[in-house]
Amino acid sequence: MTSPATPPPKQIHYAWIIVLSGILTLFCCMGLGRFALGMLLPSMGVDLQLSYSEMGVISTGNFIGYLLSVFLCGKMITRLGERNTIVTGLALIATGMLMVSQSSELWLIISLYFICGIGSGAASITAMTLVAHWFTRKYRGRAAGYMIIGNGLGIVLSGILVPWLNTHWAESGWRIGWTTFSITIALITIIVALLIINKPAELSLRAFGESNTGDMPHSLNRLPANCRFSLITHIGAIYFVFGFTYVIYTTFIVTTLVEHYHFSETKAGVLWMSIGFLSLLSGALFG
Repeated sequence: MTSPATPPPKQIHYAWIIVLSGILTLFCCMGLGRFALGMLLPSMGVDLQLSYSEMGVISTGNFIGYLLSVFLCGKMITRLGERNTIVTGLALIATGMLMVSQSSELWLIISLYFICGIGSGAASITAMTLVAHWFTRKYRGRAAGYMIIGNGLGIVLSGILVPWLNTHWAESGWRIGWTTFSITIALITIIVALLIINKPAELSLRAFGESNTGDMPHSLNRLPANCRFSLITHIGAIYFVFGFTYVIYTTFIVTTLVEHYHFSETKAGVLWMSIGFLSLLSGALFG
């Protein structure tokens, strides 16, 4: 008797490698490039004698850069392609953060963090567009949800690392923190550059979940003009409320706990880290 043939092992579709690259990208551009600022500000503010208003201007500069990149991102993707746009964005963040670590002038820090904002927008927005190429609409929510895990990982890391650095290096802790994050982003940029493939066709693959007959995506351009405008306005309003609430909170919560409620940075870091752990679940659940 001949033994039954063993079925070949299932291979992981490359779309999930794209999700991994998205997690790493968002870990860098949002988790470290944006959310870690909340942990760095208390010691940074003390060392540079910054007021709350000046801390807010630093944060605002970053988001003005992010907003600018929203308008530039489409042209960058058309000209450079998705992978090169993401790599360029991450390189801007790594360079900007490294230079912030060596800066003491407020105007220079604002300018450099503005550049980081441009990089964050270019990298995060483009990473999300990869989902549309690599997944059919049935799986895009799940894929995008998993990518968001990168945000939480960045929050967790900053909640652990920054208090430890400040305990061991006192006034220089925030500078070492910016430098460490910069080096981490630079190394991950290399990994992301090796992993990202712009479209499945480049590997002779179909999008994940696509049948032989194809799975035609919904196209915004097929909607009537008034419906497109209504949809974009609705989504924009939701995103405005989201940004208005989380930007203020993530910028000042740790500084407020340390300066006004007399938390140690370690305790504030534990709270910050718990927020990061909880956010790890949100993307996967809602995705």
